[in-house]
Amino acid sequence: MQVGTNMIIQGGFAFDEDAQKQADFRQGTQLQACYLNDIRILDTEKHEWARVRVSGTPPLPRYGHTANISGPDIIFFGGWSIHSGARGEQNFIPPSDINYFIVLNTDNELIW
Repeated sequence: MQVGTNMIIQGGFAFDEDAQKQADFRQGTQLQACYLNDIRILDTEKHEWARVRVSGTPPLPRYGHTANISGPDIIFFGGWSIHSGARGEQNFIPPSDINYFIVLNTDNELIW
Protein backbone atom coordinates (compact mmCIF):
# COMPACT_ATOMS: atom_id res chain seq x y z
CA MET A 1 0.00 0.00 0.00
CA GLN A 2 1.41 3.42 -0.90
CA VAL A 3 1.25 6.34 1.54
CA GLY A 4 2.88 9.48 0.15
CA THR A 5 6.31 8.47 -1.11
CA ASN A 6 6.39 5.35 1.06
CA MET A 7 5.18 1.85 0.34
CA ILE A 8 4.07 -0.13 3.42
CA ILE A 9 4.21 -3.92 3.38
CA GLN A 10 2.89 -6.17 6.16
CA GLY A 11 3.41 -9.91 6.18
CA GLY A 12 4.23 -12.03 3.19
CA PHE A 13 5.71 -15.40 2.36
CA ALA A 14 9.43 -16.23 2.23
CA PHE A 15 9.84 -19.71 0.77
CA ASP A 16 13.09 -21.52 1.62
CA GLU A 17 13.44 -24.30 -0.94
CA ASP A 18 16.41 -25.98 0.77
CA ALA A 19 14.66 -26.05 4.16
CA GLN A 20 11.53 -27.45 2.50
CA LYS A 21 13.50 -30.27 0.88
CA GLN A 22 15.16 -31.13 4.21
CA ALA A 23 11.80 -31.10 6.07
CA ASP A 24 11.01 -34.56 4.66
CA PHE A 25 7.58 -35.64 6.03
CA ARG A 26 7.18 -32.40 8.06
CA GLN A 27 6.78 -30.18 5.00
CA GLY A 28 3.57 -28.59 6.31
CA THR A 29 5.36 -27.48 9.49
CA GLN A 30 8.19 -26.04 7.41
CA LEU A 31 5.72 -24.10 5.24
CA GLN A 32 4.27 -22.45 8.37
CA ALA A 33 7.72 -20.98 9.05
CA CYS A 34 7.55 -19.21 5.66
CA TYR A 35 4.71 -16.88 6.72
CA LEU A 36 5.78 -13.38 7.83
CA ASN A 37 4.13 -10.80 10.11
CA ASP A 38 6.57 -7.89 10.22
CA ILE A 39 6.02 -4.44 8.72
CA ARG A 40 8.47 -2.84 6.29
CA ILE A 41 8.44 0.55 4.61
CA LEU A 42 10.10 1.34 1.28
CA ASP A 43 11.01 4.96 0.68
CA THR A 44 10.33 5.07 -3.06
CA GLU A 45 12.47 8.18 -3.57
CA LYS A 46 15.61 6.89 -1.79
CA HIS A 47 14.94 3.20 -2.54
CA GLU A 48 15.67 2.32 1.10
CA TRP A 49 13.86 -0.23 3.25
CA ALA A 50 13.11 0.28 6.94
CA ARG A 51 11.63 -2.10 9.50
CA VAL A 52 8.87 -0.56 11.60
CA ARG A 53 8.45 -1.11 15.34
CA VAL A 54 4.85 -1.69 16.34
CA SER A 55 3.40 -2.02 19.85
CA GLY A 56 0.60 -4.36 20.90
CA THR A 57 0.00 -7.98 19.95
CA PRO A 58 0.85 -8.57 16.29
CA PRO A 59 -1.48 -10.58 14.06
CA LEU A 60 -0.64 -14.10 12.96
CA PRO A 61 1.90 -14.24 10.13
CA ARG A 62 0.03 -14.10 6.81
CA TYR A 63 0.23 -13.45 3.08
CA GLY A 64 -2.18 -12.77 0.23
CA HIS A 65 -4.15 -10.15 2.19
CA THR A 66 -5.22 -6.62 1.29
CA ALA A 67 -4.53 -3.30 3.02
CA ASN A 68 -6.53 -0.07 2.91
CA ILE A 69 -6.43 3.27 4.72
CA SER A 70 -9.40 4.59 6.71
CA GLY A 71 -8.58 7.81 8.56
CA PRO A 72 -5.68 7.07 10.92
CA ASP A 73 -6.08 3.30 10.55
CA ILE A 74 -4.57 0.79 8.16
CA ILE A 75 -6.99 -2.10 7.74
CA PHE A 76 -5.71 -5.53 6.69
CA PHE A 77 -8.21 -8.09 5.45
CA GLY A 78 -8.14 -11.71 4.33
CA GLY A 79 -5.19 -13.71 3.13
CA TRP A 80 -3.69 -16.93 4.45
CA SER A 81 -2.29 -17.50 7.92
CA ILE A 82 -0.61 -20.48 9.56
CA HIS A 83 -4.11 -21.64 10.58
CA SER A 84 -5.71 -21.37 7.12
CA GLY A 85 -7.34 -24.58 5.99
CA ALA A 86 -7.41 -26.23 9.45
CA ARG A 87 -9.91 -29.08 9.58
CA GLY A 88 -11.20 -31.52 12.19
CA GLU A 89 -11.26 -31.42 15.97
CA GLN A 90 -7.48 -31.62 16.35
CA ASN A 91 -7.01 -28.63 14.07
CA PHE A 92 -9.91 -26.52 15.39
CA ILE A 93 -8.95 -22.85 15.53
CA PRO A 94 -10.93 -20.53 17.83
CA PRO A 95 -12.46 -17.56 15.96
CA SER A 96 -10.34 -15.17 18.06
CA ASP A 97 -7.18 -16.66 16.49
CA ILE A 98 -8.33 -16.41 12.88
CA ASN A 99 -8.00 -12.59 12.65
CA TYR A 100 -8.90 -12.05 9.01
CA PHE A 101 -9.70 -8.42 9.86
CA ILE A 102 -6.82 -6.50 11.48
CA VAL A 103 -6.54 -2.79 12.28
CA LEU A 104 -3.23 -0.94 12.73
CA ASN A 105 -3.80 2.47 14.35
CA THR A 106 -1.34 5.19 13.25
CA ASP A 107 -2.55 8.16 15.35
CA ASN A 108 0.55 8.69 17.53
CA GLU A 109 2.46 5.42 17.22
CA LEU A 110 1.76 2.20 15.43
CA ILE A 111 -0.50 0.04 17.63
CA TRP A 112 -2.22 -3.26 16.73
